Amino acid sequence: MQAARRALHRAAERWVFVPRPAYDVSGCRVGRRCNSSSGSPEIAPPSPRRRVTVLDSGVVDPWEPLKESTAWMFSPQWFRDRKASSVRTLKTSYALSKVQAADKVFSLVDIKHLAWCMHVRINRAFAAQDFSTLRQLCAPSTFPILQQAAQMRTRDERHVWWVVPDPTQSATEREPQASEQSLFARGSEEIPDPDSNTLLQARTFRLLRQGAKEAYAAQLTLEFRYRRCIAVYKKVKAGQADGSEQKGAKVEEKLVAGNDREPQEVREICVFQKELSDPDSYWRYLAKINVA
Repeated sequence: MQAARRALHRAAERWVFVPRPAYDVSGCRVGRRCNSSSGSPEIAPPSPRRRVTVLDSGVVDPWEPLKESTAWMFSPQWFRDRKASSVRTLKTSYALSKVQAADKVFSLVDIKHLAWCMHVRINRAFAAQDFSTLRQLCAPSTFPILQQAAQMRTRDERHVWWVVPDPTQSATEREPQASEQSLFARGSEEIPDPDSNTLLQARTFRLLRQGAKEAYAAQLTLEFRYRRCIAVYKKVKAGQADGSEQKGAKVEEKLVAGNDREPQEVREICVFQKELSDPDSYWRYLAKINVA
């Protein structure tokens, strides 16, 4: 009888998924409060049988690409790979249902377009040092980081960031920079769609708040594939032939990094967050996930 119980126990451990305790990037075990200076919201500890990775930026259960399965069909490794893929899909479906229950007008097509417009406006605002736009579109824990990075530039620097409207259009046929600024001023409805806009995963979690009801939030991880141009110009004075500065010389802009005439294909994975328990909240940019 004891041998049969041990065999059943081993079989249960084999098929019941009990992940190991996870640790975030700061070295704190998930489920305990970590004193972080980033100002990210505190996340409620999960149940004893559930361990979730939380990054220091506030991203809950960050998306990671699944390894391509090379196991034989119907082998134990094949079943484990299929189970991991199915669990990820079910978690995303459950999170989307929670978002739909909290927001009756939620639409996946609309949120994907809105996230892309926010991504473009945030990058343009960061290049132009538009802190009011960054404060409006970024999460409270993300805005100080971007603001500090933008304030570290020198006064003689100018950053350029723009998206290629048409992938088949050459860089020399693009509109001038003045029209780019007016396009940004008119709003985000005229921002061209990217080459690819994919929802990778969705997660919901509970927030820790003292003296208040339970607060829930949702995070959407999206992948953008598009073509962009980034350039950094620096103002320098025209010098003489021997390299010395000439008094009253004309100030010119010199390209020091990037190239605003050669678009490059980019793949970025961004996370957007919204508090579901607050009817006045809206989606904001949280962080970017770097995947090799």
